[in-house]
Amino acid sequence: MVGRKERIVIGVNSGTSIDSLDIGLLGIAHSENRYSVRSLNWVSYKFPRDLASLLGELSSGEVIDIHTMLYADKSLASFIGSRIKSALKRSGIKSKSIDLIGSHGQTIAHFPREKLTFQIGDPSIIAVQTGITTVGDFRKADIGGGGEGAPLSPIFHQHIFARAQPIAVLNIGGIANISYIPPIDSSKRPFGFDCGPGNILMDQLCRIHFDRDYDKNGSIAHKGEVLKGPLDRLMLDPFVNELPPKSTGREYFGERFIKKHLSLRGNPANLLRTALEFSALSIAINIRKFLPSVKKVIVCGGGALNGFLVERISHHLNLKCETSASYGLHPKLVECAGFALFAVMAVDGIHSDLTKTTGSTKPVILGKICYGSRT
Repeated sequence: MVGRKERIVIGVNSGTSIDSLDIGLLGIAHSENRYSVRSLNWVSYKFPRDLASLLGELSSGEVIDIHTMLYADKSLASFIGSRIKSALKRSGIKSKSIDLIGSHGQTIAHFPREKLTFQIGDPSIIAVQTGITTVGDFRKADIGGGGEGAPLSPIFHQHIFARAQPIAVLNIGGIANISYIPPIDSSKRPFGFDCGPGNILMDQLCRIHFDRDYDKNGSIAHKGEVLKGPLDRLMLDPFVNELPPKSTGREYFGERFIKKHLSLRGNPANLLRTALEFSALSIAINIRKFLPSVKKVIVCGGGALNGFLVERISHHLNLKCETSASYGLHPKLVECAGFALFAVMAVDGIHSDLTKTTGSTKPVILGKICYGSRT
């Protein structure tokens, strides 16, 4: 596979928000020590309500019995496998034309201080169901190297977005993370870190108060007012102000965080507006504090589709942000492209250097390869 000019790879991502499964079809080529990625197609599937509920329960930080966890692992992997087959059928693409699948799985536990992380959605089941070699469980190798296991994104952001000037790539999923990408001809290494909540608090408030999965384009939040007292207290959060390397997850910014800080009486739109402002300010402060030289910010992830959120981030940075669509990748496709790229790098035996991002002590090959068997 290494000698081929371009490989056709499927990238799969289901993020912290647990709102949808994104499947991307990418063409990945390698030349002059760099990979290039081009978008061929992508599709998004909503999780069945019972599976979404189960995944939310598992990632709440509460103690869950082993049977429930194993059941969820199998159910998610089967759902991913079936949706990949549906996507291929809908596109008229034969599975034999696909070289690899890269699937991150669903994070249900992430404890960075203890260097512990756990993702479900077993890639072995996906490989058997689809017949396509699948690479997954990307974080464990970084844990083995002494890192926190996340974020992994600076590696693929560098391949996709590196240009002549330094840039920041802001991925807004449930959690927001930032990658610093040095100039393309620089000897500097990329690095990144989680900076706090992205969509996760807003999405939870939408489910609690408005019976919807998310606030489309920030339309509800736009009608609300910022609650200054609660926002001031939120901005004292220790994680937001922590020095990198740092990573977080639903265990921290989940239901317990909502109950502690945003379970207030009054207009729910004001709570949503305050949560949005907290996300925007957290992101802006982390960029200004830790990446002061950056003058260009590219936004990707589901949060890039929330125009009001991007507007508030731009306001606090005093800098116009643009989305990854300007670079040929839909914002929700970028992480799919990343896991597709990691799958190729694993098969090619390419190490990823995350020492400045996760605290790992050495470069490692990310991902476990599970071979498919086409019949």
